[in-house]
Amino acid sequence: MRGAVDWRAPEDEIRRQGQRIFTASRDGDHKRVRNLQKLMLRSRSNTLLSAAGGRAQCLAA
Repeated sequence: MRGAVDWRAPEDEIRRQGQRIFTASRDGDHKRVRNLQKLMLRSRSNTLLSAAGGRAQCLAA
């Protein structure tokens, strides 16, 4: 079943969400940062990459 996941899509989504958090933080919009972080934690993409283990670590490097 693991091979059925298109890993590119969740990786791209997490990368975009991280960029949105960075931009909001840089702009000093703390409420938006908090809301985006909650959104990221609850996202399906984050769950998939967390379960994948090594793939998520590759994104952080």
